[in-house]
Amino acid sequence: MKFWLVLIFIVAEFYITSKAISMIGFWWVMALFFASFLAGIAMLKNAHFLIASNIYGLFASQDGAKKVYTSGIFFLVGAILFIIPGVLSDIIGFLLILYSFYLQTSGTITNKTTKKQKDSDVIDAEIISSHTISNNSNSKHSM
Repeated sequence: MKFWLVLIFIVAEFYITSKAISMIGFWWVMALFFASFLAGIAMLKNAHFLIASNIYGLFASQDGAKKVYTSGIFFLVGAILFIIPGVLSDIIGFLLILYSFYLQTSGTITNKTTKKQKDSDVIDAEIISSHTISNNSNSKHSM
């Protein structure tokens, strides 16, 4: 099954790249490949800063290990896809990096079953002041 997915990706990559060459020209596509290659290398060289800031954010705000892990993986895979020549891989890499930045800035990954479990753990309680308790105990002793 994985072989077929790789084969479909390669065929789609060649098709989309050939369409891009026919639309904008060979040299513009080569410039896109070169620019995305340089961007991918730069991102991989600076990936340790992203991972370190994610780990710091994990301890500072307790976002969750899943968010840190997912954001880092999407960033690394997106950078690697930028290095691979092809229009489709550049588009997918760009989307993965955008999603990684979304997770870093404001996005959270929520598990719907966890949210339901938290709601069922709520205990309904009534707060009684100590003044009310002392008045009730004094009235019982006076009888």
